[in-house]
This record gives sequence, structure tokens and C-alpha cells, in this order.
Amino acid sequence: MERKNKACWNCGNYKAYYTKGLCHFDKLDCGLCRKKKEAVEKHGQCEFWRNNYTIRTFREKVAKIKLNEILDALIEIRQILFEGKEENQIDTKT
Repeated sequence: MERKNKACWNCGNYKAYYTKGLCHFDKLDCGLCRKKKEAVEKHGQCEFWRNNYTIRTFREKVAKIKLNEILDALIEIRQILFEGKEENQIDTKT
């Protein structure tokens, strides 16, 4: 018996199909197998199954880099606003 986690939906070669719903996109029960280059059921299994761990870790690394860039930009904006507030306080005292 095959392990359930080796289903197509959990494969690095699988790309889900979506349809446009009223307010969002709905995921279908089938998708594209990039290795076979054909449509497959999401619960299907094949000999080309591969772990999608590398894809997830790559996305995580990219997300962390982008979040650090956003944090740096926010720190700069905070500093500018803080300096502007200090200047306003000094101007009102004189």
C-alpha cells in the first residue's frame, strides 16, 4: 500500500488547476503533472513523485529576505517621522 502523502497534490511536479469563482479562485480536484505533461487527479500517484521540500524552503527564504527589506524601509520611515516630530516640537518651543 502506498503512503497517502505521496499523492499528486503533495508532489513537487504537481500544479493545481483553478476556476474563477464569484469572489475568489476555486481549486479543482485535478492539475498538471509537469513531468508527465498531462492532467492528473490530485489523489493519483505515479513513479515521478518528488518531495516539494526544496520549493517550500526556497519560498521561505525569499519571504524572509523580502520581509527584512520591508522592515528596513519601515525603520527608515519611522526615523524620518520621528525626526520630523522632534523638529516640530523644537519649532513650537521657540
